Amino acid sequence: MPQLNNFSMSISIISTTFLTLISGYGAIKLYYNLRKQQKDSLSCQNLVQLKKISSKPSLKCNETGELVINYIKLQRDAIRTRNKYQKKLSNILEEIEELREEIYNFECQTTIKIHEILDEIEACQYLNFDSESLLEHIENLKLKLTEEEMIQIETIEMLQIELGHLIWRYRELEIREVHEWK
Repeated sequence: MPQLNNFSMSISIISTTFLTLISGYGAIKLYYNLRKQQKDSLSCQNLVQLKKISSKPSLKCNETGELVINYIKLQRDAIRTRNKYQKKLSNILEEIEELREEIYNFECQTTIKIHEILDEIEACQYLNFDSESLLEHIENLKLKLTEEEMIQIETIEMLQIELGHLIWRYRELEIREVHEWK
């Protein structure tokens, strides 16, 4: 599963890089095309009107350049924001995976302990001694079994609550990311 997370992280980085390069290239091309059009329109105006050059066309060219630059800045900010959210989401996914492994390992360990106690109780019951110490030992084992089961149930419930909280955080962060992109 960690390999899948690394793979998905690599894919998102590659796609973000690709989008950055493509959008940056498109924005630069748009800027130069608009600038070229502005120069062409200026030269046509000079030939037709033969009046002194007004400052408005150069302001339009500057305004267009500023718009393109602002657009590129907005794109970069959006990509940074998305990367920030993606990093947070991947960290939460890692925490969720670690907690699931912890729950699984704990459940396995306590189940093994419980089965060992049950095996010991069964072995003691096959002994046909009716001694008082054997009966006390069986009762102690049954109490120990009950305690282990209670510890297992309580701990797993606490870990599952923590897991539910992490999943809730992940969903909330996803929702916030979607709203940020709208």
